[in-house]
Amino acid sequence: MKKYVSIIIVFVFMLTLMACGRKEIPEVTETDAMETTETGTMETVPGTEEESIPAEASLQETEEEEIPFLTSAPKLYLSDALSSTINRIELQSGNYSWNYLDKGETTSMVACGLHPLDKGAGGEEKVKLPDYNGIDFVSYLVSSEASPDSLLVSEWDAADEGNVEAKPNYEKVYEEAFFIEVKPDKIYEITAVWKDEKLEERGFSGEASYVLKTE
Repeated sequence: MKKYVSIIIVFVFMLTLMACGRKEIPEVTETDAMETTETGTMETVPGTEEESIPAEASLQETEEEEIPFLTSAPKLYLSDALSSTINRIELQSGNYSWNYLDKGETTSMVACGLHPLDKGAGGEEKVKLPDYNGIDFVSYLVSSEASPDSLLVSEWDAADEGNVEAKPNYEKVYEEAFFIEVKPDKIYEITAVWKDEKLEERGFSGEASYVLKTE
């Protein structure tokens, strides 16, 4: 009998030890979960957050350039894209048709000059192109005080001068980036267009041609 009592006492003692060593897992409440998440994220220190500038506002600042009011075809300027100098070629139009608004009325004018292959067209001076180590052309950026909407570039050989019936080597239209390729011993006609659709917006529209000769 004493033996059984001893066994029972030992058994109860072991159960007590197991109960003391057991560790309960606390229940996670919704509030606790939120606190855990918040401590795991990066906090923004006041005054260090970068302010984003809307793209539209940035574009407006860039594009809000005052367009001059022109009553005749403007000059074109050719700038060597590879040169570090600010020297540029200046071209004056000899052939153009031009429209501009004057007190709500449209005034039109036409200037008829020489054909680009006529002797004397564009003047007698020829442009000497820089030599860029084997490159057979020079890239020029065409600009104006009022940028045209498009350019049409026609090229002839210098030997075609005087023959107005000669066909151009090629004709190329530019509508965005006005970088044109110019080669030596050539005659070029550059026709710039300011669209009639923008007459009300700009106050002028028209078409003008310019002649460039190279040696």
